Amino acid sequence: MEQNNNPNNNKNNENQPKMPRFNMNWIYILCLVGLVALFLSGGGDMLGGNAAKETGYTEFKEYVEKGYVLSVVVNTTESKMKLYINPKNIRDVYKTSAKQAGANPYVMVEYGSTDELQKYLDQAQKTGKIKAYSYENKSNGSFFNILLNLAPLIFFFFFIWWMSRRMSGGAGGSSGVFNVGKSKARMYEKGNDMGITFKDVAGQEGAKQEVQEIVDFLKSPRKYTDLGGKIPKGALLVGPPGTGKTLLAKAVAGEA
Repeated sequence: MEQNNNPNNNKNNENQPKMPRFNMNWIYILCLVGLVALFLSGGGDMLGGNAAKETGYTEFKEYVEKGYVLSVVVNTTESKMKLYINPKNIRDVYKTSAKQAGANPYVMVEYGSTDELQKYLDQAQKTGKIKAYSYENKSNGSFFNILLNLAPLIFFFFFIWWMSRRMSGGAGGSSGVFNVGKSKARMYEKGNDMGITFKDVAGQEGAKQEVQEIVDFLKSPRKYTDLGGKIPKGALLVGPPGTGKTLLAKAVAGEA
């Protein structure tokens, strides 16, 4: 088998742009922002199993006259009301099945005059077009309600974070699935209690000579480049425990 030793090919490979690593944390952040926006915009009811729909006051009267409305809850604080739909008329209102609409589907309607609305609801209840209506004086956009809606979401992301910490072996762990492929190499800087030299390394003369040439290349690269040599991209020390790999690496850091 022929080996391709063309230096131009190696040069082209070195000049090719490297694809940046994609950080999965951005996926989590985008999902969190999207779900928070969904809850704040009223989507929490849909995630909780309640289909919500908005309509106008005229269409509200049409629903009542046709017998689609089961009950009405009037929010005088926000001048809105919830129309709870009769299960047999869900398809007429939502254009979907009762299963897809959720357990308690409702329609949101804004109204103008509370007195006028009450007169209309009284008349509708007397004629049997709605079963009941009631009032509530709370704001659906209060901080407590928003926090209550976000509680399952916060718990979910806390659980994901906790599981990732456990799988990665804690804050400084290196045995988890999220650390696969990460380098375990440590950087040693000259001057930080690095007094070890090649004189302190006994035995392994062949390996010591190889790394001594690397250090000499770093100190005097010109005499190697004039002969066509290239700067080494790294050295991998392989061997069973206790053979002096760490000591040899410290000696390289101390000599370089």
